[in-house]
Amino acid sequence: MTRPNLLPDHQLLSLLAEGNDEAFTEIYNRYWKKLYVTAFNRLDDAREAEEATQNVFLSLWKRRDVLELNFSLATYLSTAVKYQIYSRIASKNREKKHITYLGQTSIEGSDTTTDWLFERELKKKLDEAIGGLPEKCRVVFIMSREQGLSNAQIAKHLDIAEKTVEGHITKAISILRGAI
Repeated sequence: MTRPNLLPDHQLLSLLAEGNDEAFTEIYNRYWKKLYVTAFNRLDDAREAEEATQNVFLSLWKRRDVLELNFSLATYLSTAVKYQIYSRIASKNREKKHITYLGQTSIEGSDTTTDWLFERELKKKLDEAIGGLPEKCRVVFIMSREQGLSNAQIAKHLDIAEKTVEGHITKAISILRGAI
């Protein structure tokens, strides 16, 4: 076999699809630094840039056998690292919003003990109200809200129509609103 560092990208991709480690290593060596620099310039954090770059290559390896590129490998990798960057920036922004929100609620003097007691009392009332639902309605509600099943899954499991499931959930919510 020809040395991987002499092969063009499209041949490396073909070898990669077959699970060739040397082809992956060559792609990694060829593009890692470029992708890392791109990520570092946007994220301004070496650790984040390295993780973003590593995720691109991890994804490339995982998808090696199903990957079909319409453009060059360089374009694909560049786009992949940009999505990693956007994802990390969005995550940082969400984190900042949460921290700001938590800071505001603690400044406003939120009484966590009172909140905890209120939540506990509300949970107790909710459990009692759920226990008072008609049997079929209660079963459907629990499967939906506590087990996280979809209406279609519930309908199949209970051998009833999806509209019936929707009706039971609507009825349960109405009863629970009145009870609480």
